[in-house]
Amino acid sequence: LLIHGVTASAATWWRVGPALAASGRTVMAVDLPGHGLTGHWLGHHRFRDNAADVLLFADAAGLITPSLQVVGHSWGAVTAAALPAAGMRPATLVLLDPPTVPHAIISAMAADPDERTYDDLAEASAAVRRDNPEWTDEDVLAKAEALTQLDADAARAVLLENGDWDGGLRDLADPAAASVSTWVVRGDPRAGGLVPDA
Repeated sequence: LLIHGVTASAATWWRVGPALAASGRTVMAVDLPGHGLTGHWLGHHRFRDNAADVLLFADAAGLITPSLQVVGHSWGAVTAAALPAAGMRPATLVLLDPPTVPHAIISAMAADPDERTYDDLAEASAAVRRDNPEWTDEDVLAKAEALTQLDADAARAVLLENGDWDGGLRDLADPAAASVSTWVVRGDPRAGGLVPDA
């Protein structure tokens, strides 16, 4: 089960999903509230609320098995960290750059004029390409498409109404997460990673 970050969508897994499927795994990527093709936003932006919604999806999709592995990026990683407390105990949690930053840094991200919605895919693609010249065309398209589907209020709520982001550490300390194999993959802070050295 692949869980994307804020201002992205399930399409962000365009490379990882097929690669995992080619290895024989069943793979699903979910669109989180206010993102991708979820339709209207229902206000479920708090980490544990979001995890409860992901649990409902996974249960309905028949994904909850003893061998379930969950990979989450950023907001998706913090959501994944809350899954055991919500009632899902995957075999493995892989948390890709789960933000561990104070609210002030998250607030600055929410104010970034480049992180906005677009009505036009071509305009969004040009903006994403300008900001990320080294990205592949597929990466640019996935992000640009997500920015045309994004509910801006949902993204702002995710960023601003969760307080300090602790990378899911509080939820991983919950007894329900005991013995769940957990991997944290840290992005380099010099390249935008949100897990500081400390």
